[in-house]
Amino acid sequence: MKKFFLIIEDDFELMGNGLGNVASHQYLPTLFLLKVANNLGLKLTFMVDVAQQLVFEEHQHLDVNLKTQKDLWDETVRQIKLNGHDVQLHLHAQWLNCEYKNSYFFLDKNWSIARVEKNTRKKLIKDSINYLTNLLKPIDPDYKVNSFKAGSWALQPSEELFEDFAEAGIEMVMGVRKDINVRGLGVNYENLDEDTMPYYPNHSDICKIGEKGDIMILPLSYVYPGWKDMLDLGRTLYNDKKINKRVLSPFMESSVPKEIRENSPTGEKVRFRIKRNPYLTHLKIGGARSSSYYKNTFDKTIKRLRKIDGNGIPIVIESHTKNFLNNYNDIEEFLDFMVKKYSHEIEFITMSEYINKLKVSNLTVKSL
Repeated sequence: MKKFFLIIEDDFELMGNGLGNVASHQYLPTLFLLKVANNLGLKLTFMVDVAQQLVFEEHQHLDVNLKTQKDLWDETVRQIKLNGHDVQLHLHAQWLNCEYKNSYFFLDKNWSIARVEKNTRKKLIKDSINYLTNLLKPIDPDYKVNSFKAGSWALQPSEELFEDFAEAGIEMVMGVRKDINVRGLGVNYENLDEDTMPYYPNHSDICKIGEKGDIMILPLSYVYPGWKDMLDLGRTLYNDKKINKRVLSPFMESSVPKEIRENSPTGEKVRFRIKRNPYLTHLKIGGARSSSYYKNTFDKTIKRLRKIDGNGIPIVIESHTKNFLNNYNDIEEFLDFMVKKYSHEIEFITMSEYINKLKVSNLTVKSL
């Protein structure tokens, strides 16, 4: 068995405030990622936001454009599965109770699935799993939704959530990461018992390790970029903003209602430290990041994880295909670099494959 298991999970979604188009933000970048993955022999897991799709399905009679996007979403998810990749569940609660008017979706102010009314949340999870099952069972008779990624990393308060997950057959939950603090969502993971390995959670406090049970938590892989990485990131952000302002002007111009533009409670509490490594984040692809930033932060993560004893140590890379525009070359260059440099010690697997390995192999899952 190799030292590491790498899970590249893509949050397959539109923008958090409802802006964007399935064609430009989901279909086209997904085709690119599938092509690169197939060329390099990578296996991917797409965490698809079914809350968004249920809204498009409900409103498709109002606008032929919505029906076109809804159908394109279905076909894209089918193609993901037909290409041998995994499809699992991702939900953004703000799509609940939204309103469609003047060709815009006005989303709810609550972005936390954990703070949705219990019966409403149960129905959303059930309807979403049924949607994916009906869509993908004809392609893969063994298909099962076994994993959940929280929109905006929001999993607190956690006790009722775990009841819902257990009832739905969810075995793995993601969204937790070392030191995330998003006050607007009531999210605080600053006191995690475990920040790297999967663990069985205390159901009353997701930050704590609990007794062995049916549900595991897989933390996102944290990294401290150095000052050189931060300067690289700042330069790329500046250049990307200028390009995106031209290319995405229909989604960014002042005519977009102020209520939509300002609907964003996900600002993370960021601590810059006057130290060698000034900032904490997690491994990501998508957005204004250069190939050198990707490579350096991945190298740092591998160096840190090599100090952990044992095999099958998980590494999670969070991808956002919605943010791939203008960054395709950097992403492809990084993925090619990663395969060539690390394939001797990394096994690239899907979430479903990882769960199966945890069941049949003597891999570490922390518990009391």
